[in-house]
Amino acid sequence: MRRLHQLRAIILTGTILIPSLLGLVAVVARFSDGPIAVFPGGPLVSGSVTEFEAVDWGRVAHLRELEFQLETPPRSRTVWFSINEGVLYIPCAFCTNRYLKRWPRELEQDNRVVLRVGGMLIKARAERVPNGSAEYRAARTNHELKYSTASSSRSTAEGRASGVVVGVARLAPGAEDTQESDSWMYRIGPR
Repeated sequence: MRRLHQLRAIILTGTILIPSLLGLVAVVARFSDGPIAVFPGGPLVSGSVTEFEAVDWGRVAHLRELEFQLETPPRSRTVWFSINEGVLYIPCAFCTNRYLKRWPRELEQDNRVVLRVGGMLIKARAERVPNGSAEYRAARTNHELKYSTASSSRSTAEGRASGVVVGVARLAPGAEDTQESDSWMYRIGPR
């Protein structure tokens, strides 16, 4: 009987403590210099300001993630990226869901972004690549190769988790009923 009470206490503590900690991290992230793990963060501040044209994108292509901030509103997030023929691309999954993904619509209003990668702060612009275009297909294929399940066990786990999230997002409230693909690609270039 004593073990049952202990188990209940652990479960009750976990159901209160874990969501409280996650909520606290989410609030703290909004006021921090960049995102904290999966939680969106505040404006990117630290790093050496570097001109977009001065970055050797081939030297950072092997990295898995970069930090990506919109100028308006100044919120940052951690994103995957890929380089195709020297051009930087950032994908966006389930972009047609207006509740889960606000940043694509915010980007339509102001396409100025700030990137942080390898200790560099880089001001840039993001332009959506039309779905179905040759550029989109090439960038998408390159991106999928970079994050393919064959490349690492981490990619396998991330790919499966991403697949679950995307599947749930497509069913979530706010998903627009559209024929358009909810997987978008953004070309990142100089301002």
